[in-house]
Amino acid sequence: MEINRLNNYIIFSLGCLLFLCLHSFSNTCKPNSKTLYFYCDKAVRTSTDPGFTTRIYNQFLEPLGEIGYCLDLLNREILSDTINKNDMILYITMENESDHHFGITDSVFFMIINLISIEDWNSGKRGKLFSHPLISLSYEPEELSTFETVLIRKTIENLRTQYVCNLRIHSSPQGALIQSESGLEGITPLEWVLPVGDISIEASLDGYEQIRKKLDINDPGIHTILLQMNKRQFYNSKFIYPSVVFGLAAITCFIAEGQYYSKYTNLGKGDYYDNPEKFNKVFKRAKNCERIAIASTILCGISFGLTFIF
Repeated sequence: MEINRLNNYIIFSLGCLLFLCLHSFSNTCKPNSKTLYFYCDKAVRTSTDPGFTTRIYNQFLEPLGEIGYCLDLLNREILSDTINKNDMILYITMENESDHHFGITDSVFFMIINLISIEDWNSGKRGKLFSHPLISLSYEPEELSTFETVLIRKTIENLRTQYVCNLRIHSSPQGALIQSESGLEGITPLEWVLPVGDISIEASLDGYEQIRKKLDINDPGIHTILLQMNKRQFYNSKFIYPSVVFGLAAITCFIAEGQYYSKYTNLGKGDYYDNPEKFNKVFKRAKNCERIAIASTILCGISFGLTFIF
């Protein structure tokens, strides 16, 4: 008896170790993936073999990634972080019912999977999930090995039809670069498979104004978005501001130059001999204003030219 317990403990420990190793090496998420946390409750862990949780987790990784989810393990730190309160938990539990036929009692097991937000989890609303589960499948204990494949497939199908959408983005003209806030990008026309929810995108095309848009996708299915790109006008360029500043500086310096040259020409020979410092001071100020005015004019021209490019 003691040997069997020791063997079970060793198998369970090795399973946990393998679980952690596989998790650390294989859980690489695609850009723009929505985090989904994995949790099997005590009823699942006590009613299945020690490696069941590990196998189910690893079998979920790839198909969930294909429909836009990044699976991760649930822990206390995640539950206590308020930033994650809207993230979802893939919650797996079990129930069994007993049927009595001709004096024979048979137990029917149900594997129940549902989604619950971390906020609802922390507020104790888990009990309401069982009225509308994501999936509920019955099985016999001896069928557990073949049941896993069915469980994974049905869960992915239900997630895809209830919580995943196809986002199609077109632009006029086509060929715009579309980027999401989390790194997903592509050239229109394009199609992304995404979890239902909000997504912020940015569209850019040479010669056209940039578009920033937040999309609220609350339903699964196919969503088509058309972005009308407007040609960029020179006054919408970021270089219009320095061109205006340099232009005003040039005008101001040309006016100041005219005033100083007027003072300079009004000075006579007496000022040249009797007050040379004043004579030179007025002349230098006039020349400095002239240089600054010319430089500002050149910079204004360069900045204004760039407004048609950027």
